[in-house]
Amino acid sequence: MSVLVVIFIVVIGIWLVGKLTGLLIGLLLAGIAGYFASRLLGGDGVGAVGNVILGVGGGLIGPFILNALNVGGLASIPLIGVILSSIVGAVVIIFIVRLFNQNFAK
Repeated sequence: MSVLVVIFIVVIGIWLVGKLTGLLIGLLLAGIAGYFASRLLGGDGVGAVGNVILGVGGGLIGPFILNALNVGGLASIPLIGVILSSIVGAVVIIFIVRLFNQNFAK
């Protein structure tokens, strides 16, 4: 019985580490996308946390924007497509926020 418990705990531990690793990689890619979006619009980024938030927001709206432009298939390319669609979405977010605050992400 105790062997089954140990095996169960090990399996859960491996699964949890895999999920956390995926989350950390996703946040890293979001930060890179937010930073590149800021640099594309002439800024220096908005800090590490700000870049991650910007990249996550861009990742949420980027595929919708690409679908509206009839290039939605770009977002389905593994890794590169995700980063590109996040950058497109983050650029749109920066543009919209700069309509109200000209110093955002500069």
